[in-house]
Amino acid sequence: MPVRVIHTADIHLGRRFPSLDSEAEKLRAADVVNVFNELADYVIKNKINILMIAGSLFDKMHPNRETVSTALSAFGRIHEAMPSTRIVLTPGQEELVAEKDGSSDCALSIFDHLSYVKVMGTTEDPEKVVFEFDGQKVMIASSQAAFFFSEAFSRRRIPLPRDAAGIFLMCAYSRRQGLINIEDDLLRERVLDPLRDRGYQYAALGHKNKFQTLTAGDFTAIYPGSLERFNYELDRERKFFVQFEISGGKIQPPTPVRSSARPLEYVSLTFSAGDADIAKSLEDTLRRAKKEKALHIILNGQISLNEFNSFMKGETIKKLREQFAFAHVENRLALVDAGEEYRFDALRVNSPAQEFERYVEREIAAAQDRGDEVRLLKELLEMGVKEIEEGL
Repeated sequence: MPVRVIHTADIHLGRRFPSLDSEAEKLRAADVVNVFNELADYVIKNKINILMIAGSLFDKMHPNRETVSTALSAFGRIHEAMPSTRIVLTPGQEELVAEKDGSSDCALSIFDHLSYVKVMGTTEDPEKVVFEFDGQKVMIASSQAAFFFSEAFSRRRIPLPRDAAGIFLMCAYSRRQGLINIEDDLLRERVLDPLRDRGYQYAALGHKNKFQTLTAGDFTAIYPGSLERFNYELDRERKFFVQFEISGGKIQPPTPVRSSARPLEYVSLTFSAGDADIAKSLEDTLRRAKKEKALHIILNGQISLNEFNSFMKGETIKKLREQFAFAHVENRLALVDAGEEYRFDALRVNSPAQEFERYVEREIAAAQDRGDEVRLLKELLEMGVKEIEEGL
């Protein structure tokens, strides 16, 4: 029997979407959980032997109890249905804090007590695990990406697969300054070529939201992309995870499997003051409405304040919100008075992070004579801006 393997990454359980209204945010957060649970169902239904997650199971270093429960429940269902299945995880950039003394704190350590879950790649030193299914051996090795760029790097330090099919699992994110995102050519030269030379057949990568195959032939390196879309403007493509089989010690050609990410209707409109009619521009979009779709509208350029208010209070936006799962309007307009040719720059809508920063800074200014309160507000400002920006 062949060994069945799934490779996925960038699930981001616990993700928040603060730029959306409360109902839309709840739906988007639920979508992230749903695609993860459906992945677990797929593992069970298709009798998968190994599930690999190449970073970012969680969206934060310290996931809340509900998020941890979601992961434990899904992994528990897999183990109950198929006790021999193994789950292998490596941390993403949000899940690992490396200390100066070489130690690390990993969000995935909550799984250390589970015999069927293996967490790897928490240090620069490569480690390996060997599984055997019906006489076929599979070796999975892992390390932080920084290992391949350290002064002490040597190809001989990469574990040798020997009589097993070799897979290297890695979040392609480096904490070394200047290598936070590793370009493809550099990744091929410094990571993939050494792995191929050491006898590996597959590199299971994470840290990109888009599906991408870097090399093919007798060696394959794949970013499976995220299971769900997190930034509608930058990532509007279909979403996948990767499935492949190992037969006779050889990894067979991988197949992308489409995830159940919610369908998206993305609309970007640009207007000039005096001839703008937002509602009319969205008539075709309204005709394509489907309740399972999410609608993301970006408004650019400039229109009159009255026209914008009329649209936001009108029937068209009301119908869009009724006929789509949700309709989010991202306003980048400059609102003008067409008659007076006067720009109301104060009415421009800033990003959520900018609005939050402006609000907290006003609170800090009002609390200057209360030292402890100012300190707490400054900490809130720093943490809040970071969380909002990561959630966009």
